[in-house]
Amino acid sequence: MINFEGSGKKAVKGSYIKSSDKPVDALQLANEIILELKRDNSRYVREIASIKKENAHLHRQISQSLSPLR
Repeated sequence: MINFEGSGKKAVKGSYIKSSDKPVDALQLANEIILELKRDNSRYVREIASIKKENAHLHRQISQSLSPLR
């Protein structure tokens, strides 16, 4: 089930799409899905960038820690 926060719109597999017992325009629903996916994608891109930054920091720390052993 897809539920858009605050919109009251739901799409249930195998049934028709409705919002407050009114049919939902398919193009409008598709646009809302695209916007939701773009927001999710932006969040994931930020999380990945943060992880890469942390990874680089840890890599530098490890390299510095190992350099006296070489």
